[in-house]
Amino acid sequence: MIAVVGVVVAGATGAFFSDTETSTGNTFTAGAIDLKIDNSAWHNGLPVQGSTWNPKDLVLGDFFFNLSDIKPGDWEEDTISLHVDNNDAWACVDVTLTKDDEVSLKEPEEDLGDVADEVSDLFDGELAQELQFMWWADDGDNVLEQDEEVINSGNLGWAPEGQTVKVTLADANDNIWTGIGGDPLDGEQPYYIGKAFCMGNLDEEDSTYNPLDNAGNEDNSGPDARPVDCDGKDVTNWSQSDSVMMDISFRAEQARNNPDFTCQQINN
Repeated sequence: MIAVVGVVVAGATGAFFSDTETSTGNTFTAGAIDLKIDNSAWHNGLPVQGSTWNPKDLVLGDFFFNLSDIKPGDWEEDTISLHVDNNDAWACVDVTLTKDDEVSLKEPEEDLGDVADEVSDLFDGELAQELQFMWWADDGDNVLEQDEEVINSGNLGWAPEGQTVKVTLADANDNIWTGIGGDPLDGEQPYYIGKAFCMGNLDEEDSTYNPLDNAGNEDNSGPDARPVDCDGKDVTNWSQSDSVMMDISFRAEQARNNPDFTCQQINN
């Protein structure tokens, strides 16, 4: 007879090879598109403190134009710069003419046949036709030069009453600084827009629009190197006391993964 005895030992343990690798604190952080705007303004060659500021978010009371007593021959030159915080972006500007109002009827206007202000009509004035503007892609020296693209020029007839005009700065179709569609703003550098107005004439065909040779010296920079010649001799009394108001809105949208964006799209 063979006897088999089984012995169970309580508490016996076994060991296995093992290893642990841990990655802690995995994080997603959303990027940002933070557009900052600055402006430098000169009216008739003198600085306009109320329309000059360092890069910032625009708030109520920031005016690119805020002049209450302009006369024929007056001009202003501004340089706007756009700063997109470290992210490439498309950029657009929306302009809305919100008022071209008669305000009041002065004797010199009445002598020409002008009629009294219709209080309910914000677009019965004549000043918008007397103000001529020029906007161009500037290189930061406040001067319109021969190799810089003019975005728009002429009076405000291009801005229909109360309607928003969407202007491309950089989108899938165009870039006013490089001329290359699909070339977004580089988030590491500022971009400049020159703008000027004249109460009178700065018509290119009349040779009062005079882009300078490409700046190669300090004499071609700053407000003393006037971007336009303003001739007010043809302005009449029709616009006395009239008032023009507009809204100017800059917007930026991410470029990465958004290659087909155009400024004609509705902004989210």
